[in-house]
Amino acid sequence: MRSNSRQEINSWSVALEAAGIEHDIFPAGRGWELYVQPELVEQALDEISSCTVESTDRLPTPQSATSSILPPDFPLPLLPLLALLLFHLVTGSWYEANPWFAQGAVQSVRIIEYGEWWRLVTALTLHADMGHLFSNLLIGGVLLLFLAGICGSGCAWLLLLLGGAGGNLLNVAFRQTAHLSVGFSTAVFAMVGLLIGLRACQPGSGRRLPTLLWCLGAGLGLLALLGSEGERTDLGAHLFGLLAAIPLGCMASLLGLPRWAGRFRLQLLLLLSALLLPLACWGLALVDISLK
Repeated sequence: MRSNSRQEINSWSVALEAAGIEHDIFPAGRGWELYVQPELVEQALDEISSCTVESTDRLPTPQSATSSILPPDFPLPLLPLLALLLFHLVTGSWYEANPWFAQGAVQSVRIIEYGEWWRLVTALTLHADMGHLFSNLLIGGVLLLFLAGICGSGCAWLLLLLGGAGGNLLNVAFRQTAHLSVGFSTAVFAMVGLLIGLRACQPGSGRRLPTLLWCLGAGLGLLALLGSEGERTDLGAHLFGLLAAIPLGCMASLLGLPRWAGRFRLQLLLLLSALLLPLACWGLALVDISLK
């Protein structure tokens, strides 16, 4: 069964899940396809027909018009951004003796020579000042809605944290001098890379290399527009965040992860798992300082 409307395919999925019918959703070209076991096709069609009849009996409301541009589990994907804001109130802004920055910032010497790899993740949660934080929350929030709408909130957060950490690692690896950086902006540009990879490797998208090059050009244009200005801007972190996440987006698309976007319980479990990553890394950072 196929639909070009994400809202419609989600409503079918909800109806089938309520009826206990196992199914999968795959992106296909500009639309979506829903698959069930052959012996369940007739029952699934009955459930979808009932769902369609009920939906046509209802008048459209402003809420239903809005839901088509928001993830089905909105505002769940934005809640971790609120946690970033609250965490900044605890850590405060950058100053030389700030212990949070001493233990959590990306410091190339500490990572390469002392193996403090957790800094690749903890640095994503620290911000130099409130302006730095709010710009990341604003741009990141918009990108996150697009990303969560494609692959689900939990999957989106897991991928963007891995992409952000990968970007920090590449930034450290390719720098020739000692380097220090903080901020969620690496993960923000990792989201751009994820969107590029998901789009370029989408099943049914045709010739992938031209699509990838077109999307990459658009991503680099966004990097030039948003990620290269300002006195404290770390262009390398932004660029490597974008580049590190593209293969992650391709892998996610080829593995069919977007088909799980509508599974709320699974996405919630993935989201909680994703949030355990920075918590565990901060645990290692705090244990390390207690042993010094």
